[in-house]
Amino acid sequence: MSELDSRYYAILESLSKLQSTLSSLQQISSATRRLSQHFEAGARELDADVQRDIADFGGALEARQVKIEALGERVRRGRERVGQLDQRLGTVSDMVTVWERKEQEWRTGVRREFHPITFALLHRISNTAVQALPLHAFQLSILTSDTRKIKDV
Repeated sequence: MSELDSRYYAILESLSKLQSTLSSLQQISSATRRLSQHFEAGARELDADVQRDIADFGGALEARQVKIEALGERVRRGRERVGQLDQRLGTVSDMVTVWERKEQEWRTGVRREFHPITFALLHRISNTAVQALPLHAFQLSILTSDTRKIKDV
């Protein structure tokens, strides 16, 4: 009987090891189930956080987009204003050029009219004072012809 007993104890020992293995597998299964539940809960929280961050970020992007569009509009209006001022500057510059040309023409006309008269008056006032000035022959001919014109008037 001893052989039967040894086989009986071997079967009992194998059964005990099998029960121990099954118990361990049940513990592992329970731990895996809990871990899976925690993982799913954490994943849901993370998903909710990410979705909230995306929504917040999207709102911030929309606000920034509005600011960018407002700044773009200000730049466009500023460029329009610069264009208007540039046109006005061009108009004023043209007017100043015309005025300068007219003034130059007026000065040239005044010089032509008054320059010979000045010499004629000086010649009449002080004959010696005018003769002391170093005049060229051309200037003397103009002076004498203008003096004749003045006498004829």
